[in-house]
Amino acid sequence: MAHLRKYPNGSWQAVVRSKGLRPQSHTFPSRAQATTWARSVEAELDQGIFFDRKAAATTTLADLIARYSREVTPRKKGAQQEARRLAQLTRALGHLTVERLDAKQFAAYRNNRLAEGLSGATVNRELAAFSHVIEVARRKWGVCLAANPIRLVTKAKEASGRTRRLAREEEERLLGACAPSPRRSGWIQDLEI
Repeated sequence: MAHLRKYPNGSWQAVVRSKGLRPQSHTFPSRAQATTWARSVEAELDQGIFFDRKAAATTTLADLIARYSREVTPRKKGAQQEARRLAQLTRALGHLTVERLDAKQFAAYRNNRLAEGLSGATVNRELAAFSHVIEVARRKWGVCLAANPIRLVTKAKEASGRTRRLAREEEERLLGACAPSPRRSGWIQDLEI
């Protein structure tokens, strides 16, 4: 099934053929790497878990984001906000191919955005939007990714929520403003605790 070919520059190409699939090939600097790759592809074919990696080698993140923006984002309630987040991600990481994705790139992105002064919550929302892009690409579009690399990235620390309570004088002013009038029923004022 596997065929190895040595090029004049010293690199090696491994080609794996299987009935019903187009030939899979990849070039490596050494014969050992080419042999290892060929064996792994053959093992995946034997187990029935093989994915065509050619599409992952030529597809960029910008391609995935563009398709997601056309097909998925318009159906969401916060489509405009998500479109802005995805545009930012395209500018920052759109040049990467799907084949070369790993958690380090997204961790560096997170650190850069935090250094720019963005809040942890904003950065986490950006990463969550892009994580969904990758999940849709993996599960619905058949893009070859073993796992979602963003799931391995530690989330940025978010500020704790607000805990402010009304002061007594603020509560009195609020209830005074809600006092019954000819137009209001007065039920708000009756809810004192």
